[in-house]
Amino acid sequence: MDGGEPESGATRLHRGERWLCAGVIAAAAVVWAAALWAAPAVRTNSALKWFDRPCALRLHSGVPCPLCGGTRSAALAARGDWGRAALLNPAGPLLLGGSALLAAWAAVCLASQRELGLRRTRRAVNSPLTLYILLGLVLALWGYKIVADCWFGVG
Repeated sequence: MDGGEPESGATRLHRGERWLCAGVIAAAAVVWAAALWAAPAVRTNSALKWFDRPCALRLHSGVPCPLCGGTRSAALAARGDWGRAALLNPAGPLLLGGSALLAAWAAVCLASQRELGLRRTRRAVNSPLTLYILLGLVLALWGYKIVADCWFGVG
């Protein structure tokens, strides 16, 4: 090896990739802080009451949107009640768990200064297939919310 590159194929992070990793870590911290602080504060702080509005879709049609209960679900998951959070809205625990895993991966990339699959992941995220997968997940979540809320009263 002449350039000091590792044999594993993981190359050094570029400046923009370091900023991306730092941004992922900061975004995860904001998500967790919001779930721990902001969600309960909405119920008790009069200045934040405007956040606590009913879902417009549910208000006018009686059908919940895919994210109905997501804030409460994230708050429950952040406090360790993952089971109740998943019943209320699976998006909350998925968001918190996913953000924690992404932040850990970004921290390892930053600490080692290696890209560790970051470039392949960025290409995959930018592919049209990712959009279809996300759309399918949102539709599945919406189906779950309709069944859980309308038929079983969860929510």
